[in-house]
Amino acid sequence: MRKKHLFTSERLGFREWSSSDYKPLRAINANPVVMEYFAKTLSADASDGLINMCINHYDQHGFCGYAVDRMDLEEPTFIGFIGLMHPSFDIGCGPKWVEIGWRTHPSSWGIGLGTEGARRALEFGLNQLSIPKNILSPLY
Repeated sequence: MRKKHLFTSERLGFREWSSSDYKPLRAINANPVVMEYFAKTLSADASDGLINMCINHYDQHGFCGYAVDRMDLEEPTFIGFIGLMHPSFDIGCGPKWVEIGWRTHPSSWGIGLGTEGARRALEFGLNQLSIPKNILSPLY
């Protein structure tokens, strides 16, 4: 069954999470190359918790780290997540700031998909969701 995308970029489709995303995201989160700059790889339970956190964030705020499919392949293929979220930690900027983040399978690295996806998620957040620019991460 083809999954409905909330919005797209040139090569990517952004959508809500589905039950078929748990297993491939577990593999991404368990990959030491992907998680090199994190404290550790994620267990299956922790990876599932990340999806559940995204689903809850979407239900509460109308945006999240979206499940992302590559659309420029023969079949749309799940590659990870890209999106906007209120982080669960505070860096002293106030409780409601929004960050842009992504985590994708290494097979999608090196061809600009992270940049393309982050730009499109930001554009969607600012223009379609009316997220105020002043609450974006201070790194923006």
